[in-house]
Amino acid sequence: MIFDLPSPFQMRPAVGGDVEALFSIHRSAMHEYVDRIWGWDDDWQQNQFFKDFNLLNHCLAICKVDEPVGFVCFQSGPDAILIRTIELAKDYQGRGIANALFEQLIDVSEDSGKSIQLQVFKINDRARCLYERLGFVVIGQTEYHYQMEFRA
Repeated sequence: MIFDLPSPFQMRPAVGGDVEALFSIHRSAMHEYVDRIWGWDDDWQQNQFFKDFNLLNHCLAICKVDEPVGFVCFQSGPDAILIRTIELAKDYQGRGIANALFEQLIDVSEDSGKSIQLQVFKINDRARCLYERLGFVVIGQTEYHYQMEFRA
């Protein structure tokens, strides 16, 4: 799936050459939350990110003039679309990018009858509020995350 985003942003499949830029985005987007929960260890985060990146399928880079400013990784199963991660660099949050992406995912969900599932840090109120505004509901929780779902 490739999505239409507000100009000047576009999406393309992420490639191995993007991994450094995507880790920088990860650091920008997630450092605050990870640091508050577990403490941020940059070496560990980078090693884990590079390892996970090689295992992820369906990872799309969100770009501005072909420079990644965010990314989304998902898996589509028979009954659900699982959002593994969606991250935008701090400077690109609040510009309607995630909203546009999720509105299109919701259209796919409604057309296919699949739910959309994700999890969000309990301390990330901004993201949780966005998901709730889009119609996601909390269906479970772990110590640090809310598990959320949108049902068509």
